[in-house]
Amino acid sequence: MTVVLDRIFSTDRRKYRRFKVPSDAFAIIKRPRFKVGQIVDISMGGIAICYLDKPLEGGLLRSFDMLLADSGFYLPKIKAALVWDAPCRLLAPDDPSTIRQCGIKFENLTSMQQAKLTYFIPQHADGFAYDRRYSAM
Repeated sequence: MTVVLDRIFSTDRRKYRRFKVPSDAFAIIKRPRFKVGQIVDISMGGIAICYLDKPLEGGLLRSFDMLLADSGFYLPKIKAALVWDAPCRLLAPDDPSTIRQCGIKFENLTSMQQAKLTYFIPQHADGFAYDRRYSAM
């Protein structure tokens, strides 16, 4: 168990290590407007997602659901706050749609949500996520 927790809780500059997740992992945001985003990476502190739509409005994001389609893993009503939101890439030069990526931090997780995340990460992670901010170190 210590080995697993050592992998989840980071010893570098970040409080928690980020992990890549399978391509069937999704965040479902129901308010203020329904949207689904593919989870890019996850840590015990939050997630990064990619989605196709207009930017999320930070003050309006209160919670989301997390789903791993293949395994049926589902974690509802995760309290959250938007940290950042930025365009990733255009779909095509003449298409105004943009794929966006955002960082969402978990807030006030219940003990059950913490336990499910502690289980989820080592069971479904596809390795560590690359962090370009520390690549020169």
